Amino acid sequence: MGTRICTNLTHAVAHLTPPGIGAWPTAWELTADASTDFLVALAEWEESGEPLAQLRVSATYDALVEVWLQATREYAASHPSP
Repeated sequence: MGTRICTNLTHAVAHLTPPGIGAWPTAWELTADASTDFLVALAEWEESGEPLAQLRVSATYDALVEVWLQATREYAASHPSP
């Protein structure tokens, strides 16, 4: 189940972010804490199977997507289109 959730997250982020953002170190700095929170929540849920842990996965997933959207806005501001 965790693999499927991570695959879905990867596709969501790829869809929402512009090409090149992955080569921008600031994007990884901006998303590091939210990524860690998500991975910890996912590991806890996979280990426990508890519904509350599953809710935390959902919340941290949503928070991580939001942080990537923020990174996208900052990337666009610092990389204006010609």
